[in-house]
Amino acid sequence: MKKLVLILFLAVAMPAGLQAQFTCTGVACSALPISQAQLDRMYQDIKSQYFDLVFEDMAEAAALASLSGAPMGDINLDQFTFGTSAAVSYRTVEAVDVIVYDVATIEDLPSTGVAAQPRMFLGMNLGEVMGNGELVASVPPWYSLSRFDLYLSYVSFDLSRSDTASRSSDEDWSVNARSRGIELRYHLADRRELAGPMVQFLGVSLGTGYNRFEQDISYSKPNTGTKITLSGGETVRWDATDTIQYKSVVESYPLDIRTGIQLAHFLNLTIGGGVAWNKGYADFVAARSGPAFLQSDIAALLGITIPASSLDLRVTGSGSPPARVAYGMFGVELNFYFWKLYAEARGNENVYSANVGIRTTF
Repeated sequence: MKKLVLILFLAVAMPAGLQAQFTCTGVACSALPISQAQLDRMYQDIKSQYFDLVFEDMAEAAALASLSGAPMGDINLDQFTFGTSAAVSYRTVEAVDVIVYDVATIEDLPSTGVAAQPRMFLGMNLGEVMGNGELVASVPPWYSLSRFDLYLSYVSFDLSRSDTASRSSDEDWSVNARSRGIELRYHLADRRELAGPMVQFLGVSLGTGYNRFEQDISYSKPNTGTKITLSGGETVRWDATDTIQYKSVVESYPLDIRTGIQLAHFLNLTIGGGVAWNKGYADFVAARSGPAFLQSDIAALLGITIPASSLDLRVTGSGSPPARVAYGMFGVELNFYFWKLYAEARGNENVYSANVGIRTTF
């Protein structure tokens, strides 16, 4: 079940506009001590105690993953750079028990947040583009183009279960994603030596931009089990097939500040912080359907097979991501002769993002 949510929500899920149906079908429904009114109450509490929590986590995770555009390593760029990176945002999986007072407790529903985004990027110092050599020759004035760096990024990819090497489970999924972004950074402070050439201050830069991230996701997994413990002490086992259809668009407008140092011309250490304003939408359809039966100790001892019925849960919804996400940043970059390898982390108290990449400068 935990793997279900990890794949199921590889995107922004939205905490608004949900509608649902939770019903029991089949001649054996009378064997379950759950009325339709109780199923309706269960759904309302599942929504408020579980779905809204997961949706909020996923929205924040996707917004954070979309911010991995300009690499942190140089702080202030003085030439051109080109590379590729992959970002993954996540929140630690937690088991959630949904309590429906005087009706039931639904145990061990996993709550997590996951989003993934690869991209390719091109960065350039606008002074270099215009043939301005002020950055090398002297400290440029505040209005000089040499104080501005421009980054462009883009990716479009399709991935499905059949494309992966692992077939260890019976789940099936496919993802179609598109991302593009632009970022403009300004040199607030210039690079300089701190303790000779072996320890250098990389400067300070302030950046803003625009990122758009679109995803279409489908997912299914059979034979996922959940227990529903009723207030009277009975336990209902629900073995079901989970399916998801999901489409989302997130647009982010980040503003951040960065600084760092370089050690021995080889290691760049950078830190920063920022905030991103977000907008977008998502359409979401989830269904869980399968046999449910009452687990009775007496029946198990006597070898009696209790007839099964089918519980069917369907959730549809739409909404928008959180309006604002604040975050901190830390980065490490290794400088080789032609290539630079880097790893970056972003996060706040709720969600974390890791970004790894390779780039070259010229």
